Amino acid sequence: MAAVVVTRHGLKGPRQAQYTVNVRINVDGRAHLFGGRVGARRRGEYPGQPRRLFIFEASVAGNFAGLVAAMGTVYRLGGYHGHVDHGVALTGVRGAYSETLLQRQVGFFEESFAYNSDAATATSASRPSSSTSRS
Repeated sequence: MAAVVVTRHGLKGPRQAQYTVNVRINVDGRAHLFGGRVGARRRGEYPGQPRRLFIFEASVAGNFAGLVAAMGTVYRLGGYHGHVDHGVALTGVRGAYSETLLQRQVGFFEESFAYNSDAATATSASRPSSSTSRS
């Protein structure tokens, strides 16, 4: 297994997690990416509004796209042709809001826009065409 961990030294706990990127690629072709900075707590615009957690979906999508591209290169160089299962999970998101939705709503959002579970997940399998060839 190859692992790359980038972090900011001197920080502990949640503060360190927000500056951490952890990528692991296993010999069997599995890969795992942890990116600690995909959300932030922000104060409301008006006095008395609570701090809310906002999820940066663009960061999640960009990190995932980077991992898929890197693994595609690993598979291509290794001569792998076959099915690839992939998934994305965000944990600890109950009550968090979408940064993207906030931007589209021009700062207006409702409580019903919040994530209503502790985790958001998506999985699928991609099937490369049988005519894929190595260059």
